[in-house]
Amino acid sequence: IAEAIADCALVVGTFSPGHGMLQHPFRRLEYGAAEIRGELERAEHALRESQQILATVSESSPVHLALFDLDRRCVFANRPLAGSSLDQVIGKRLDDMMPPELVASSVRNFLEVVETGSDADITDRIQFPGMEPRYYRMLLRPVSRDGRVIGVVANVADVTESRRQQEQQQLQANIIERMHEGVMLLD
Repeated sequence: IAEAIADCALVVGTFSPGHGMLQHPFRRLEYGAAEIRGELERAEHALRESQQILATVSESSPVHLALFDLDRRCVFANRPLAGSSLDQVIGKRLDDMMPPELVASSVRNFLEVVETGSDADITDRIQFPGMEPRYYRMLLRPVSRDGRVIGVVANVADVTESRRQQEQQQLQANIIERMHEGVMLLD
């Protein structure tokens, strides 16, 4: 597109009536405009294809994906947490999405990722209004452009069931370890 615009600017900039530099300047200008339109249409088509691929991948992901800008505002999400709709999530600040008791730590984790450019891996117990408490693993990753962080992507997975299984296995291991007497299995 930039080359086509440059060609168009060159035609306009170098033509001067009476000097005969270009025999048909308007035809060349029309050709340049058509070339720009063609490039624009190809770019728009490629963008639509890319958006369709992103939508397919994100919708089929088992985890919640969200992209936040530096103001901690959600600019993309594949699905919301806590039963809300995407319309209620997009544009909303992280501070407003989290239960009050987790706002400070959520903001601190977000800012740490932005300031250090490093990933964060957090597991928290979260209870959204009207729901049972759940454990969520949140992987926060910086999004960079030209060497500077411009946002944070969050991959959030509900790990409640796996955490319960781990706790059950740990309990069983503790019981066996603390048994001072032998165990006899009877048939």
